Amino acid sequence: MSASSGCASKMPSAGFARPKTVSVIVQPQRDESTWRARARDVRTRLARATAGIATAETRLRQIDAAPHTPASTQQRETIAATLDRLRQDARDQSDALTRLLTQVRAAQVPEEWTQ
Repeated sequence: MSASSGCASKMPSAGFARPKTVSVIVQPQRDESTWRARARDVRTRLARATAGIATAETRLRQIDAAPHTPASTQQRETIAATLDRLRQDARDQSDALTRLLTQVRAAQVPEEWTQ
C-alpha cells in the first residue's frame, strides 16, 4: 500500500512534527483557609516592601543631611539601588494582589475570605 492509501502510520516520523495538544488545567475548588492564606501572603509581602521603602527613604534623608564623603556617597548609591528594587517589589506585589482579587471574583469566592 502506498502512503496515499491510508498507511501513513507506517511512515517514519522523522521530519514530521507532532500536532501540539492543548491541555486545560482544572483547579479544584479551594477552601476558605487556602484563599485566606493566599491573600495574607500577598499582603504580607506588600507590607514588607512598603516598610522597606520607608526605611530606605529615611536612611537616604539622613545621608543627604550629613556631610558628603566618599563612603557616604557609596552608601547612598547602595541604598538608592535598594530603594529602586523595593519600589519594584511593591509594584509587583500590588499587581499580585490585584490578580488574586480578580481570581476571587471569577471563582465567586466570598470577599471576606480575603480580608
